[in-house]
Amino acid sequence: MGDRCWLEVNLRESDLNRLGRIFGAPPFDEIDESESHVTGFIGEINYGGLREREEMAQAKIPFHGSHGAGGEYPECVFASFDGKMTAVPSIERMPVITVNEEDLNPVEGVGPPTRHVSDQVARIRRYYDLLKKVNAAFDEDLPVTTV
Repeated sequence: MGDRCWLEVNLRESDLNRLGRIFGAPPFDEIDESESHVTGFIGEINYGGLREREEMAQAKIPFHGSHGAGGEYPECVFASFDGKMTAVPSIERMPVITVNEEDLNPVEGVGPPTRHVSDQVARIRRYYDLLKKVNAAFDEDLPVTTV
């Protein structure tokens, strides 16, 4: 069975037919449509749909979304464009930075005290960069691959 949670994915309507081999048919429990994209929802999926999201990214389907927390992972937001995907922890679909005790009380001489935090900031920047590209693809129905 696995560690299950909900999954919400936003993608172009024109990419829906490509999901059958990834998610099975039908790919989503519910689908909402907007002018620029569709939002698919799955009530229970293993590990936040990681395998399926990786396959969508590999197929160069532009998408973004979120998934709930499971027993082994936090709630996350994610985005993928042109085969590049990133996911970051979130609360109510907003990216967050986690801080551990070592970040607050760095040990002198053991390297930069904020590496853990700065790595997370870099991932959040990557997320927003990919999100911007995905939303542009939705609005302009851009080709999947960029030059």
